[in-house]
Amino acid sequence: MTKRNTLCRSWKKRKLYTETKLKPLIDQLIAERKKQQLTQTKLNDEIGYTDSLVSRWECGDRTPSAFALFVWAEALGYTVTLKKTKE
Repeated sequence: MTKRNTLCRSWKKRKLYTETKLKPLIDQLIAERKKQQLTQTKLNDEIGYTDSLVSRWECGDRTPSAFALFVWAEALGYTVTLKKTKE
């Protein structure tokens, strides 16, 4: 298997995970940002990331790290917590 095929599979797997598992959380963060009438630029300034990064997270072009999700949620007045799904 070539390196390109391995990277492509890894990217597809990550994109699928993002679309199915992280999308609901990201959608909540987007809704809360809009509810608080924060622009992406203001949120970027508050959390210390580059201007276009929040936009790329919100449109699904990039996947935020766990740390970025915590910072993003905290900037909006929320926390991210873990909940056990199955025994």
